[in-house]
Amino acid sequence: MTRFICVLALSAIPMWASAQQFNYTFLELGVFEGEVEDADGEGFGFGGSMAVTEEFHAFAGYSNLEPDNANVDFSTTNVGIGFNTSLSTTTDLVLQAAYVRAEAEFGAFDSEEDGYSLGAGLRTWIGNGLELNGGLDYVDYGGNDDDVALNLGLLYSLNSSVALGVSGSWTDDPDSAILGLNARFYLGQ
Repeated sequence: MTRFICVLALSAIPMWASAQQFNYTFLELGVFEGEVEDADGEGFGFGGSMAVTEEFHAFAGYSNLEPDNANVDFSTTNVGIGFNTSLSTTTDLVLQAAYVRAEAEFGAFDSEEDGYSLGAGLRTWIGNGLELNGGLDYVDYGGNDDDVALNLGLLYSLNSSVALGVSGSWTDDPDSAILGLNARFYLGQ
């Protein structure tokens, strides 16, 4: 149960946005599918980020994962702050820290865990309107309930207000691979 929650938390952390100058104010919707310890599942997520200054942003998100052939529902909520700075004219470094709450529901049984996550990633323009992003995220619920994920994504900006993307998240313990499709709607420049 905790392994599903860790994977869900790692896949739910909103890390990047896209526009010719990186925009950290957006709303995001997504769907994902994946495998965790040989169990297939589908899910959805939504979240957002808001630039507070040129170098700081606040973010929040929610995601839900339902494994196939199981009467269980995993959800994760996170709220955090991030620091972003330019490394070059085409690349930003993004550091984030968040409070994470994970919940598992098995019919009438309900389990909740609180923890934190830390993330470090890069966003880089690889073409006109095409952003490649990636990074590592660490989530810890205390005790032995922690994990690290490799996250990769590709976003294409249709215009200054909308971007479509694909993303992936991989962890080792538990062994997982989550692939997703998302849409981002920018609310400011």
